[in-house]
Amino acid sequence: MGGAIAQASFHEMQIEQVIGGVNGDTTAQAIQLRTRAFGQNLVSQARIRVSDANGLNPIMIHDFTTNPSNNAAGARILIASANFANYTDPALVTDFTMTNLIPESYLAAGSLTYESNGGIVYWRLSWGGAAYTGSGAGNVTNDADSDFNPPFGSACPSTGVQTILFDGPFGDKSTNNADDYILNTGDVVFINNAGTSFAVSAPASDSDGDGVPDDEDNCPNDANADQADCDGDGIGDVCAVASGADDDCNGNESPDRCDIINGSSSDSDGNGIPDECEAPPPCEGDTNGDGVVDPLDSGYVLARFGCSVGTGDPNCDAADANLDGVVDPLDAGFVLARFGSCGE
Repeated sequence: MGGAIAQASFHEMQIEQVIGGVNGDTTAQAIQLRTRAFGQNLVSQARIRVSDANGLNPIMIHDFTTNPSNNAAGARILIASANFANYTDPALVTDFTMTNLIPESYLAAGSLTYESNGGIVYWRLSWGGAAYTGSGAGNVTNDADSDFNPPFGSACPSTGVQTILFDGPFGDKSTNNADDYILNTGDVVFINNAGTSFAVSAPASDSDGDGVPDDEDNCPNDANADQADCDGDGIGDVCAVASGADDDCNGNESPDRCDIINGSSSDSDGNGIPDECEAPPPCEGDTNGDGVVDPLDSGYVLARFGCSVGTGDPNCDAADANLDGVVDPLDAGFVLARFGSCGE
């Protein structure tokens, strides 16, 4: 009994796997530790922190206060964000919930450290290649030359379903992050301390929010479509709008061309844009531009009788209400006939 207690510790530990987000959701993060030897489960004396691309501005990801029960060599210890369970099957049962997320600005280049509460770094995983310019220093317990650099060559993945994964057995020490880690693009599985596995997957896209995955309705094309496809392009109308494949200038969740086809919108000029979506025609007779045709416009014209359009005087150009190139009594009559036509 006494011998087992003497061996118990937390120093011989790997950062085995990290994910910075799933399909762009950076609130779904997880870190998986793996013990390198028996009895390394007393992590209540340890913490995980992350630093920026310069190895500065550390943020506490989790400060352990309890210990998981499984102390076998190679046992995993799982730390995940609360939202990560929404991307796993079965729903994740984590050993510890992250206190803080890895900031998005640290995902391109940064450094994750597993360390004692006193700040001794027992394992370090840095990423970002040359973009990470911070320290690679760590304790000799898990790295013979106490230098975990050079860093892993790319960012901490967050846009798909990928992880940075230690490519070696549980007993291995670190050589350096560039050689020790791979980008896992295959089946992504996280394992908790009890040995339960949780497969990670991105939920199916549902562009129209109808509860039917895009690949099962008409987004973009399916024989069992559950929504209209008025223009016969193989894309459900709502999905076409949601995906940006069709314009919807009036915001009614129907493509503009469908509004015209089904007669809910007119297209008097035949340009494929519903009339209500186009800019209103100019207000004929509103020579002074105040939005109403009234005696002020007549005065505006009279004050410029005799001037010719195109001579560089914008006021003269505006006063040519009937657009015949000269300001004369015909313009005054044109304005008078339209009194109030653009009124309030």
